[in-house]
Amino acid sequence: PPDFKKKINLINEKFQGATLNGYAVIVDEAQNLFRAITNGGDTAVDFYNLAMRSPKAKFIFLSGTPLQSSPFALSPCFNMLAEPPNILPENIFDFEQYFMRKPTPDNPSRVRNARKFQNRIFGLVSAIKISKAYSAQFPQDLGTKIEEIPMEAFQYGVYLLAREKEIAENSRQKTRKRPTGAFAKNQSVSSSYRVRSRQISNFVKPRDYLDKPIDNIPLAQITSPKFKAILANIKKHPGIAIVYSQFVGDGGLLPFSLFLEHEGYEQFNAKAPTKTKKLRYAMFSGATGEEGIQALLDVATSEQNKEGEIINIMIFSSVGTTGLDFKNVRSTHMMEPYWTPDREDQFRRRGIRYQSHIMLPPSERNVMSYIYLAVHPRTPTTKDDKQSTRPSTDQEIYAMAQERAVVNGEFIELIREVSIECSIEEDPDVSCRICAPTDAPLFNNDPKREIFAALIKDINNPDPCQEIVEKEVEATKVVVTINGTEKDYYFIPSKDNIFGYIIYAFNDALGNYKEITPRDPHFELVLEKIKKA
Repeated sequence: PPDFKKKINLINEKFQGATLNGYAVIVDEAQNLFRAITNGGDTAVDFYNLAMRSPKAKFIFLSGTPLQSSPFALSPCFNMLAEPPNILPENIFDFEQYFMRKPTPDNPSRVRNARKFQNRIFGLVSAIKISKAYSAQFPQDLGTKIEEIPMEAFQYGVYLLAREKEIAENSRQKTRKRPTGAFAKNQSVSSSYRVRSRQISNFVKPRDYLDKPIDNIPLAQITSPKFKAILANIKKHPGIAIVYSQFVGDGGLLPFSLFLEHEGYEQFNAKAPTKTKKLRYAMFSGATGEEGIQALLDVATSEQNKEGEIINIMIFSSVGTTGLDFKNVRSTHMMEPYWTPDREDQFRRRGIRYQSHIMLPPSERNVMSYIYLAVHPRTPTTKDDKQSTRPSTDQEIYAMAQERAVVNGEFIELIREVSIECSIEEDPDVSCRICAPTDAPLFNNDPKREIFAALIKDINNPDPCQEIVEKEVEATKVVVTINGTEKDYYFIPSKDNIFGYIIYAFNDALGNYKEITPRDPHFELVLEKIKKA
């Protein structure tokens, strides 16, 4: 955001050597910051450097989806949270070398040195599971349907030409260059990746209008198989629908909006609303502006629009995938896949919100999601059509997102296993990792040595995290009266304990007995009762 960039530049330019020491910094939707840093964004990297020279600052990163394109985003996250020096590599090649691997039939995991990775992030993660009572306030998620839409003949011909050009360009850039320096640019997939074939997969101008502005094309000729499929699915779910595309101009929101107008819709204008009985759509894009977006949201989320009476379809680009709080959405439509799984999840979550459907009757409190993939025509258009034997651009990008979802999911699982609340949450789907209190450091980080040397040393050494071994012990019961109420405690004599005893009390959160320490407000009272006994 401009304000964020302005503040960082102010610190860097006017306060050379300034730090954030003494401050607590809270970042919401922190995954966007991590992504910007790993992509080498100047302002984001400036913030990272500012954070790293502020060892006495406290950082709190909030996110429901901490990983977007790659687990490498965890490097800036945990480096900023931990005390210096770095605990994870600042170069994607090094991160992948030490912590990622290709799956095999014998070992399907994508993670390398999982335990050594966890050792470096102990104490830095808080992960709270949503309660059943809270979850019940969300609409029912009916799942996601993948719609494979065959391209039309002319559209496919233009698509093949675009793919030939993309393949030629890719062959010239086949070698993946190793980036130099911390968080160098171009360490991830570019937003321009296969951009032309992706746009054509959504929509291509008619043969006679290929070189003309879209405003010059008759509305009746602005159509595509995807557009037709999207509108047909919208009509299956009466109420409000939201439609996403990364593209605004060619192959995106603009031609789709014109297609809607030919189908009888009109664009809603918050400044000049009409009273016609036509169905309406609203467009959210970067050009809409914050005030314009808020004005549209006020109408779209009002009780008067709970069934889509005023605005039936809301279409938006990436500007609407985070931060917007929609109400009463019945279906979501992703016009084309994105190569990172978070984009799909964040878009769907615009429609699946806390208490977002309470205006609707219980039978309508649900959301169906769709993703549209353009595929090759059912029959090859030419004898030498080699592309038809390969996945289409949409299919490859969707498969890429699914693979990344698996990789990211494995790392998220590792994070949850070492979260502070893991043992308290008692989630049956998570196997908490707890180390026995041996006082042994969990990883090696010599400030005078490069992190790579420290990583190699850690990987070659035995895991210092020893599992806790449960054993039964005999303890003596003592009853202590506290504020007029009797409470049971148990104690075991111990020569290693400075007070001579290990004392246990029942912990409601754990559902079991737990050792109490001198910090417990009743510790001295219990200890006195034990000594008298």
